[in-house]
Amino acid sequence: MTSLTSAEAQPKYGVQIKREDLATALGFQENSYEFQKLIRQLNSTDERPADWDNQPAQSTPKAKEVIAHIRSKSGIPFPEPVDYSKKFKLTKEELQPHVERMLEKGLKKFSELNQLKPLTSCLHDKTEKEKNPKFIDKPEKKVLLDILFVKHDFYIPEDRAYHLGKQVLIRRYNSEKPSYGSHTARALQVPCLPYRYRVTEKYTYKHYGKDALLNYDQDPDGKGVKNE
Repeated sequence: MTSLTSAEAQPKYGVQIKREDLATALGFQENSYEFQKLIRQLNSTDERPADWDNQPAQSTPKAKEVIAHIRSKSGIPFPEPVDYSKKFKLTKEELQPHVERMLEKGLKKFSELNQLKPLTSCLHDKTEKEKNPKFIDKPEKKVLLDILFVKHDFYIPEDRAYHLGKQVLIRRYNSEKPSYGSHTARALQVPCLPYRYRVTEKYTYKHYGKDALLNYDQDPDGKGVKNE
């Protein structure tokens, strides 16, 4: 019988299998007790001892390259390995349409992921606030961020500092014509319009509806004022 651990035996025809490939094909770990026991069984021509299953696995030196020769005298010989790289060689001209189709699919997917949804008017006038963690260094300004998001056709008074505040940044939202302001609204998960996002030294505010159109200059952490 041909040894499964012999690297020198050469088959008349067939295929050479490495130890690690054989273990993988059979569903074993290469150094596991079960796999080593199987190798001993296949290599042994003697009867198994009664306590075979209770014997500890013996360390088997790793073969140099080939650890098994499996062949059949009456079976069909294994086919020669095929070099698939030769079958799939394409010229630049042949490859170009495939690249263009892949690029088109990629751009379509990117467009879908970045597509902006229309935002409706806020149904309620309300304000939500969340306490900020304490700053290590006290900020120089009481208001760190103040952004008002409105529809693209929303009317803004000429004296907007008087009505809305001196520090407010106004960003118009238009899902059909994406802009920097629209993508900023998407990043902040703006749910409806008008919507105002303010950050002071103490709190982060989210204003909905008419609350977003008040002036908070007098008291950034207080109630806003509606200047007529």
